[in-house]
Amino acid sequence: MRNETCTFDAISRFGGVRDTSVWTLSGLTLKQLSGLDVYLHSALRESSLGEEGRHPDVPVLITSSITDDVIPHRSNRQLSASYCRAGSQVSFYAATTPTHAGGALGTMPAGMTFLDQVFSGTPTSYDCAGGGIASVLAF
Repeated sequence: MRNETCTFDAISRFGGVRDTSVWTLSGLTLKQLSGLDVYLHSALRESSLGEEGRHPDVPVLITSSITDDVIPHRSNRQLSASYCRAGSQVSFYAATTPTHAGGALGTMPAGMTFLDQVFSGTPTSYDCAGGGIASVLAF
């Protein structure tokens, strides 16, 4: 069945939903369904970010709004730290613009600068020195 829900509609309908059983016709959670279907289980594992042994080998920018209402800010920081521990070059940019969509808009200039650096061959500044993640706040 095709769904015509746009991003903003989906956020308003599902942004605070953490029980994935409301997303399935069977009423089972995604975890329960993945236990029943080897292909779904494999696809979910393969797409999981931060899995041990899987990390980017190119510079990566992770941005986040500290007030993100869809993906918790701490999850993005944890992913950044995980990638850093694995040896990736991670730039982390935290924005104060509210919500998930606002965070995307608020970090766009940093994203464009990062892409310009990567595509021009200019080294990016990354925040993994000393094992910590430095946040730069966008105002």
